[in-house]
Amino acid sequence: MRKLLSPLVLAALFAIGFPIVFVLITTLPRSVAWRCSQALYRTFFRAVGIDIEVSGAAHLSRPDSFVLMGNHQSALDHFVLCVASPVPIVGLERARNLRLPIYGSLMRRWGNISVEAGDKAKNALHLAKAREALARERLALLIFPEGTRGATMGAFRMGGFRFVADAGFDVVPFRLDGAHQLMPRGQKTISAGRIRVDFRTALAAHASPEALADRVRTALTTKTA
Repeated sequence: MRKLLSPLVLAALFAIGFPIVFVLITTLPRSVAWRCSQALYRTFFRAVGIDIEVSGAAHLSRPDSFVLMGNHQSALDHFVLCVASPVPIVGLERARNLRLPIYGSLMRRWGNISVEAGDKAKNALHLAKAREALARERLALLIFPEGTRGATMGAFRMGGFRFVADAGFDVVPFRLDGAHQLMPRGQKTISAGRIRVDFRTALAAHASPEALADRVRTALTTKTA
């Protein structure tokens, strides 16, 4: 099995893709920039020998914005989801990242939502703006409820579920398989192979955060036919 140095792969994803994506985001409508970014990263994955298999994409054909929630396996996950989702994805971003030169400006322009560690008042304002943005344009808000990546699914953090329950957006759970095997956390190589993305049936958000968390975990751990 072919192996490549993972730092070089990630550097290429950013160094090659970022300037192009920067131009796309700053000059084109979001939907067009998203499709172009998909083509770019799909080509890159094929070049390094990684096949991305997507199932359940029909669950993303929704009239309104929604939240994507799934397991977090590797540093490749965001790029994999870019290839897999026909709907533009925005994400939660640490406030300090959004203050970085160039990168921060670009991510703010794209629509990523600022999160201030430990500051509930500021986060409430940021999330209120997020609700307005998601109401104006059909987007998918990506939340990894574990908050970190790993081989097995860990405990869920409740902040994302509280936001979803309060905002009223439906949740489309997704399951990633194979990304950790190809690029384990802390390993310096990445292998060629297959990563599977399985989008599951949408869940209505009209539930308590705790009940919603249980439903998402059940959706992610239930085997599909």
